[in-house]
This record gives sequence, C-alpha cells and structure tokens, in this order.
Amino acid sequence: MSDIRLIEDYKLEAFMVDRLQTIDSRPSKQPKKDVKWSQLVQYAVNYVIHDLYALPQEQRTAECVAALVENRWTNRHYKFESFAHFKACKQLVIDNLTKYVKQMPCSIHPILLFEQWRSTIPPLNVELSMIFQVAFMPPASEASGLVIQKFIVEDQVTLISTFVHMTAVFCLHAFGHIPDRIEVYSMLSDNVYSYRPHRENISSSYDYMKLVASCLYESKQQQLHLN
Repeated sequence: MSDIRLIEDYKLEAFMVDRLQTIDSRPSKQPKKDVKWSQLVQYAVNYVIHDLYALPQEQRTAECVAALVENRWTNRHYKFESFAHFKACKQLVIDNLTKYVKQMPCSIHPILLFEQWRSTIPPLNVELSMIFQVAFMPPASEASGLVIQKFIVEDQVTLISTFVHMTAVFCLHAFGHIPDRIEVYSMLSDNVYSYRPHRENISSSYDYMKLVASCLYESKQQQLHLN
C-alpha cells in the first residue's frame, strides 16, 4: 500500500467509472480517451455553478439560470446520442439548477468554490486530493456545521458512495471535523442525495477507502506488468 502516495478525486472517479463499465460490459461507441457527452455536460454545470456564485446575491435568481447555461453549454451536439438528446440534457440542467437556486438561501457565501485541497491520511498511508465544488456554513440561525455540495450528471450509486466516504475522511483530517451534511445533486434525474455523516461511523469510511486504495494499487501493479 505504501506505493500509493496520492489519491486524486477526479482520477478516482475515472477509475471507478472504468470498473463499472467493465462490469457492465456494454461496448462504448467512443474511443476511451475521447471526450464523452456526459463530460461536456459536467463541464458546463461546473462553470454555471461557479458563474452563479460569482454574481452578487441579489442577482442569483432562477431567471438567470437559463442564460448562464446557454452561455456555457457545449456546441458539440454530435457527441450526444442525438440532437434531441443534446437539447433534452440542456433543458434538464436548466430545470434542475433552477430548482436548486429557488431553494438556495440567498445569504449563502461559499467558503470553498471549486478549490483543490490536499490532506495526508495517516491511517490509510495516503494523501487525498479533493476539488470542492461548493462548501459553505449555513446561516447562524440554522445552528449546523459545514455543508459540502457536489453536482453530478448521472446517478451512479458507487460514485456517490465513494464521494461521501472520501469527503468524510478528508474533512476529518484536513479541517478537524466531519461535515454536517453532504449533498449530491444529480442534474439529469432531479434526485438530491443528502447525508449526515457521524464521527462514530467514520471507521466504515476508513474501511471503504482502504478497499478503494487497494483496488487502485492492484490496478497500478497490473498496468506496470503490462508495460
């Protein structure tokens, strides 16, 4: 395990997606290294969220969402399953981000906005690197702690579980405490997943990350043998 010095969240997600596709065994229509439609949607969503929080609070309205999405949406419609799919994805993103803005407290000011952090995790003998899309402290009246938000394209339970466990472990070591809530917003399904991790259950997150690190190590060793 000592050979694994760094686990980066986006590389871990790519690794997990590859494993899921292998298990699923459905052939892909695109070369492995080619950009996929889901990646283009994710890029657009990331930019829109960043643009949204860059606006003054009074301008973060549901009415501005469509314009922000239109401004950031890809023109590579040929990467999608069809032109109808291309348009449907854009409308779903607009609809779900509009819902997000309507329920978002206007006083929210992220303390982390697409920032990358690293933290050493001694129990796992690894260094974790995470990009936090949105993290904030709720208004004092709510009397709760750190909230981490992640925006994804499609519902993939394994990826969501990995993010939740990794976030709990990372925050404990980097910030000294686990988040009060971890929220995952799925842009194409309208599903919102909310988790409240507890310190007494952190051992399960360690176990999960140990398993992930072991899988990464085995994959790395296999690649070395193949090369």
